[in-house]
Amino acid sequence: GEGPFFPNRTFVFILAGLGAVVAASVFIILKDILNDNIITVEDVEQNTKIPLIGTIGHADKREQLSIVAHARSSVGESFRSLRVNLQYLTLGKNANVIGITSSRESEGKTFCSVNLGAVMAYSGRRTVLVDTDMRRPRVAAYFQLENRKGLSNFLVGDCTIKEIINNTEHKGFDVIGSGPIPPNPIDLIGNARMEELIETLKQTYSTIILDSPPLGYVSEYIILMKYTDANLYIVRSDYTNRNSLSKINKLYERKKIANVSVLLNDVKASKTSGYVYGYGYKY
Repeated sequence: GEGPFFPNRTFVFILAGLGAVVAASVFIILKDILNDNIITVEDVEQNTKIPLIGTIGHADKREQLSIVAHARSSVGESFRSLRVNLQYLTLGKNANVIGITSSRESEGKTFCSVNLGAVMAYSGRRTVLVDTDMRRPRVAAYFQLENRKGLSNFLVGDCTIKEIINNTEHKGFDVIGSGPIPPNPIDLIGNARMEELIETLKQTYSTIILDSPPLGYVSEYIILMKYTDANLYIVRSDYTNRNSLSKINKLYERKKIANVSVLLNDVKASKTSGYVYGYGYKY
């Protein structure tokens, strides 16, 4: 009359609960062990000898398609901190050329280029951003430009430098789009007119930013490095694979690239204490 004596319902529920906790814990631990991506500042330091220049906080989809360098947010503050850190790399030069590349697409290279250009202009340095990625150009889309005339047109001799410079709504910040996609981007980058462009821009602008093709896929950036005073290698948190750093590591170890720094992008505060500490320290 007291109901079933077996099985013990309380014991079964406790056992099921403990089993669920153990299974979830094992899954999380295995996922972390098998994850081969760079996530934290510590991961960067363990996988490359290249110095880390800063971190950029996570931006939502709306922020990724706009300029957030002036915003009162952790992302905006991280770009302002990056500007200060870059000044030490380019100290004493009136006109600086900053090259920005990454291992592969979707690591935030153009997002960082656009916002770094904006934050440089906000500080009073006249800035121009040049989209040298003539394979997968993205800069024109940020500023709603048609991109019918740009770098590729100038390099083949179809137009003048003045014709490819576009003013933006941000004071002191201009952009040069990639222009129509050519069949031979690497040949155009090696063209003597590329050097002419850089030297001419130096006469007008304090900061020249080159949004460049990914280093992991093509070799255009190797050519562009002869013009740069500082090089930023974008690593996206929880996206860039550790093995993707092998090419830039070899260049660095063989002293084929100078003044290069890693910029860790899309860092989520919950995933690393490094971002929280770095932001608080700089602030």
